[in-house]
Amino acid sequence: MPPTAANPLGLNNGAGGTWLNTRKSAWYGTLFTNWFDGKIATMSGVRWDHFWRVVRTSEERIGPIHAVSKNPGGVWHVMPKLGLYYGYSDALKVNTATSLSFFNEGLPPGRGRGREAGVKVDLVDNRLSGSVAVFKATAENESDVLVAAVRDVVDPTGINGKFGGPNILFDRETRGLEVALTARPLPRWNLRVGLNWINGKDGNDLALPI
Repeated sequence: MPPTAANPLGLNNGAGGTWLNTRKSAWYGTLFTNWFDGKIATMSGVRWDHFWRVVRTSEERIGPIHAVSKNPGGVWHVMPKLGLYYGYSDALKVNTATSLSFFNEGLPPGRGRGREAGVKVDLVDNRLSGSVAVFKATAENESDVLVAAVRDVVDPTGINGKFGGPNILFDRETRGLEVALTARPLPRWNLRVGLNWINGKDGNDLALPI
């Protein structure tokens, strides 16, 4: 089909479409280690990511993006039945939306981070076990579509508007506490009780020109 303004590459029998060229690759390595006769156990992980994309229908380019993600953690066995642990992880998140941001830019990659610390116990010949943990997780550069009613105020339809894309960026944060108790009163019986408290927040300050 001949190219048009809505379909510059003449794709999909004349209807608008999206044509992507994407390349992704990753390498990952992990090291598990025991120290002081097993008193302390640690884990160290690392991941290398490479991402590249071209939206051929608009010639918008994302990348190349190179990122390193880390995943360290450890357990300290204070006593044979009592352990303290801590873990951290982060990861790359590529925004896969093919449309642009409100400021007519490609969406940047996001980054997620998580932290958790707690205590674990085993009692009564391992028939009663429990854990208490606190955690925090954050996500940067999450994307969403700007509500049409708001967008029409700051970027109205017409000769003087609609120059940008529909997407906006925001962050997420979650904090919480988790308590779990597992009991085995009989050989074939398992009982589990859990309590979770989670407090989350989505969003951040966003300034849009009028």
